[in-house]
Amino acid sequence: MAHTPGPLEARKGDVLNPYRTWGVVRVLSLQECQEVDGDEAVAGSRTEIVAEVCAADNGTDEADARLFAAAPELLDALKVFARAFGKEVDNDIEMNGSDTVERVCFVWPIIKRAINKAEGRNA
Repeated sequence: MAHTPGPLEARKGDVLNPYRTWGVVRVLSLQECQEVDGDEAVAGSRTEIVAEVCAADNGTDEADARLFAAAPELLDALKVFARAFGKEVDNDIEMNGSDTVERVCFVWPIIKRAINKAEGRNA
C-alpha cells in the first residue's frame, strides 16, 4: 500500500471550501504541471489537495493539519531508526552496558506499531 509521497504542507484556509480551515497539500513538480496542462509557469505553486481539515470545535484543526503534513517525514524517520537499531533490539543485544538498550527497548514497540499502522499491517 502506497501513500502520497511528501513533502506535504499544511496550508490555512480555502477560497473554494469555507468550511476547510486548514488543508494538507502536495506541491506539484514541473513535470506534473506539464502533464496537467503544459503550464510551466505555475510549477512550485500548483498543488493537489491531500486532505481537508474542517473547523473543529476544540481548536485542533491547525495542529491536525501540521501533524498530517509531517506524516511522511515521521514515517521515514521511524524506518531509519528501525533499520539502524531494530535487529539489535529484536535480538536483545546490549550496547556497551549503557542504558541505551533499555531506552530503545521501551520505544521500540511504539515505533513498530506506528510503521505497521502507516503501512497498513497489523501489529
